[in-house]
Amino acid sequence: MVRTLDRQIGNEAAEIVDPGEILRTAVAMEAVREAQSEVVHGTFVTLIDPQGHVVATNLADPSRMQGWSWHNLIVMHPASHIMTTRNLGIRLADGGLLVVGEDATALVELRQRLVRSFFIGFSILLALGLGAGIVLGQNAVSRIKDINATLESIMGGDFSRRLTRSSYRNELDDLAVSVNLMLDRIEFLMENLRQVGNEIAHDLRSPLARLREGLELAQLGNDETLSRSVIPWAISETDSILA
Repeated sequence: MVRTLDRQIGNEAAEIVDPGEILRTAVAMEAVREAQSEVVHGTFVTLIDPQGHVVATNLADPSRMQGWSWHNLIVMHPASHIMTTRNLGIRLADGGLLVVGEDATALVELRQRLVRSFFIGFSILLALGLGAGIVLGQNAVSRIKDINATLESIMGGDFSRRLTRSSYRNELDDLAVSVNLMLDRIEFLMENLRQVGNEIAHDLRSPLARLREGLELAQLGNDETLSRSVIPWAISETDSILA
């Protein structure tokens, strides 16, 4: 936008003075006065002689800078306000200065609004980012606490407990899936071990009952021959149990 404005000011300056022509202040004065009568609203032309005196201008406070510059001036009518102009100062051959400017107040205000909007948007995004970070951090801490509580219950003997999973697919959910699969496998193996133990106990119940009954009979009897015959029988029963 500034480049477009500079191009427009440069074209207006070229219409007043020929860039290839060497002009002095006295010669440029006529061209400036003619230009002042033709310029549109918002365009400003100022001619300053080599001594620094303003020869012709349509500004109450003209810029006196050579080259490109910004200039703020107070306008009293129709209402008091500050107007910003973009100016091009061209040094003449005898030391005079020709300044051509355009009202750039709208451009400056637009730039300020854009900068203000950028900072407001950035602040909102920053606040949202911080808020999201806090929420995600709290969720992660809560999930870790739940995992610790579940693992403590499992270590206490409750193998039916499982880690909960959220609706989001994240690293904690992947960990929960792996741990739950491991717990399922452990529970399956422990159930098999329990069944094997029950079967072994069932198989041992009958021979142990016979062995106990025979030993009780030998203990109650007074026949030494019977007692001596029970011992080989008990050894045989024990061997069959251990086989």
